[in-house]
Amino acid sequence: MNIQLPATSCTGCSACMNICSVGAITMVEQTDGFLYPQINDEKCIKCGQCMKVCHALGFESFNKPSQCYAAQVNDKDVLRVSTSGGLFYALADSILSEGGAVYACNYDDDYNAFIQRFDALEQIAPVHGSKYVWSDSSLSYPLVKKDLEEGRTVLYTGLPCQTAGLRKYLKKDHENLFTVDILCGGAPSPYAFQRYLETLTDKEGRKNLRFQFRDKEKNGSGVCCTYYINGVKHYENYLENSFYFAFCSKSRISWRKSCYGCNYKSLYRASDMTIGDYWGVEKHHGDFKPKDGVSLILVNTEQGKRLFEKIKGRVKYVMSDAIYAIEKNSLVKEPAEGHHKMPDNRQAFFEELRRSDWDTADRMYLSSRHKILKKQKLTRIPRKLMRMFKK
Repeated sequence: MNIQLPATSCTGCSACMNICSVGAITMVEQTDGFLYPQINDEKCIKCGQCMKVCHALGFESFNKPSQCYAAQVNDKDVLRVSTSGGLFYALADSILSEGGAVYACNYDDDYNAFIQRFDALEQIAPVHGSKYVWSDSSLSYPLVKKDLEEGRTVLYTGLPCQTAGLRKYLKKDHENLFTVDILCGGAPSPYAFQRYLETLTDKEGRKNLRFQFRDKEKNGSGVCCTYYINGVKHYENYLENSFYFAFCSKSRISWRKSCYGCNYKSLYRASDMTIGDYWGVEKHHGDFKPKDGVSLILVNTEQGKRLFEKIKGRVKYVMSDAIYAIEKNSLVKEPAEGHHKMPDNRQAFFEELRRSDWDTADRMYLSSRHKILKKQKLTRIPRKLMRMFKK
């Protein structure tokens, strides 16, 4: 029996693997570094449960936000180290203070991203900041189910496809479950990230590497990557950092196949709450400083309203309008606007990564990055000369 789902639709949530009662499904890495289900026909009893829990084959419970907010966490130290407005910390704090459990994306020592369970606030610090890498959620679903059955309150945060996969896996709503998805622009390959990291340090050195997307220290909330090597901090923008460029809108070559036709880039959401960057907030809500990072909150369900009530005392917020949020954020527009053509050279890019190294693939398939950088440098020369002339 085969799961009747093309690779271009599978998000790798692993609900099918976890629902299989005979262990006939395993998640196998393909050339692009993403995990896809593989069925052992000798074990399969053809019960069809894997098809029933596949959110990509049909997810009915989409909700349009009933409330929209611009928000920042009150704790300035938390805001400083957060990618955006620090909403995840406020959400986690509210659930953990009640003795609940929080699930969120984290790195292991080798910078592999996965959905991890937390039950104490002091464990949350490493979760701060965006992780522009596809994360493995395969081990999290059974743990969530166990927590819920034991009566524990659970906050599950992840990609929209991961929260949708969890809800299908659980088969029913739970009063003690709160799901929060992020505004996702496409999930980059974890294999590509590992090959990129090889340009910075060997695997043994990963334990001492500090890599961060969207570091605010130099330019505020934006697209700056930073990493420490031998105690020296390096700053790179989206053009200077080749991995960042590979998944940004100028390239999109490192995305999972399902990301090019994602149906979750819409105002209609599959989670109780959605959080992300509130780009253009200064136009409508002047009390917020965009450079500090401002979060967009979309409250999508009654559960989402309950969750927002829990964090009101932890955040500075103002009611907004989803129409304002759409103006500068393509991730909450209609699904068709979130669809993109898969690059013709995507397969060749990953084959080159397997054959050689990141630098070679960068030169061969990210050449536009070098052209834009060269053009920018040339345009800076007249400006520098003008400044020198004025002096």
